[in-house]
Amino acid sequence: MRVKRIILMIHCFLAVLGLSAQELTVKEMKSTNDLSASQYRRKDLVGEACALVKVQLTAKEVGFEGNVIQPAEYKGGEYWVYMTKGSRELRIKHLAASPAFLPCHVSFADYGISGVEPLVTYQLTLLMGEKTQKLIIDYTPKDALVLVDSKPYQRDGHLELTLPVGSHDYMIVKEGYTTIDGVAKLYEENPRTIMESLKPEKSREIVQAPGKQQQKKESIVNKQDEKVASIQRLHKVANRRETIFSICRLYDITIDELIEANPEMKDPGYTLKKGAILTIPYSQVLNLKILPPVIQNLINNMVYVEGGTFTMGATKEQGSEAQDDEKPAHQVRLSSFSIGKYEVTQEEWEAVMGNNPSKYKSAKHPVEEVSWNDAQEFISKLNTMTGKKFRLPTEAEWEYAARGGNRSKGYKYAGSNKLNDVALYGDALYDENRRYTSTYDVGLKNPNELGIYDMSGNVEEWCQDGGREYNSEQQTNPMGPLSDGAGRKLRGGYGSLIESYRVSSRNGAHQSGKFPFVGFRLAQ
Repeated sequence: MRVKRIILMIHCFLAVLGLSAQELTVKEMKSTNDLSASQYRRKDLVGEACALVKVQLTAKEVGFEGNVIQPAEYKGGEYWVYMTKGSRELRIKHLAASPAFLPCHVSFADYGISGVEPLVTYQLTLLMGEKTQKLIIDYTPKDALVLVDSKPYQRDGHLELTLPVGSHDYMIVKEGYTTIDGVAKLYEENPRTIMESLKPEKSREIVQAPGKQQQKKESIVNKQDEKVASIQRLHKVANRRETIFSICRLYDITIDELIEANPEMKDPGYTLKKGAILTIPYSQVLNLKILPPVIQNLINNMVYVEGGTFTMGATKEQGSEAQDDEKPAHQVRLSSFSIGKYEVTQEEWEAVMGNNPSKYKSAKHPVEEVSWNDAQEFISKLNTMTGKKFRLPTEAEWEYAARGGNRSKGYKYAGSNKLNDVALYGDALYDENRRYTSTYDVGLKNPNELGIYDMSGNVEEWCQDGGREYNSEQQTNPMGPLSDGAGRKLRGGYGSLIESYRVSSRNGAHQSGKFPFVGFRLAQ
């Protein structure tokens, strides 16, 4: 009898424990410009440098499992967790006698990180108390695109997400197949599993009545696509701007074409009206290649830079501010190329990618908070959209263009010896309420000798290559290392770091890093 009573007490204790423990929810996980991983290095068991994941969680006595190089250190509201290269997940549990939260599993891939990189600092922000549950979607074809709450995923036929309890919209799309959409309701008790299989669009031979010629084969699409595709349907699954852009990209139709087909939709990205109709069937727009005006302007704003020879590095006008990595000055010979008159703007990024990751949002400001890897994805999609061969400039091309190419007048900054002529800096980067704004409209200040704007200031810009060590020998079309671990060079200066605005100043970062002061411009 006494044994039964003890067992009953244990069960009651566990029940109370389960009721009091809360669930952890991941607010965000991202790479940062924090240098802690390189300043406070820790090596793994084979001597390789680790990544650092800063887990923002106030609870004490927390344990971390996975490819973790122990111990984790608690430092003022966050845990420093060192992980080996390529780690993809982290398991978190409360070690206290009365756990405040339930064990939590974080899959980095859910936040766009395929594996952590050495010497990169990541931020993982956790919230305690919000109820979550798993949503599992199994689908075919395996290469279809799945959108959940407007966010796209491609997971080879099997998608698992941990989401807040409640309703979540989903859509599964693939060219040549009928689209499936729906609403997944998540409850606390059990995970929700959805199994969907897209059906190919049907085709048939149409034969006319006797006496009339047989018509050619034509595509007969599913009823929802045959005459109209309802924007109301898209509005039901997600009324966010990025989803509309995603669908337009999928079917190679532009927002302008949506408006042309539906004049009442003056801006479908912002003001979707319930019941609005897209009168162009998907089957007829697959080959349309009309470019949005913003993208056409981007193409038109490429500046031709005639090749030539110049002195790269710490030339005399750079003075005592020149750093060791700018030395020695040396001769470089470059072939002709083209470069963007302006840094890529937020509206240009959004026209291609369907989102805006920037911290300082404004259509004409340069896009920022984009990594080198993000820039490569943008360029790949832009090239597909336009048929062009855009790329990032090499570091040597960037400096040659910033100096004015073969029209150079030997300025310290890109277009002048007076920084105020070509850039906003210092107090000018604060608004009337003394809020730091950091970026501003591209082309606001004066251009350099080639008519190129903002090569000193606004944002630093990614280059195609990593850093090479300078030497006194003449170079022809030099390029730094391109390996994944080599990092990439940044040029152009930003904020209050006045010395970084000089045309020879060099900076760099890991290609996965995202910063509110780093963007890019295109080259060809």
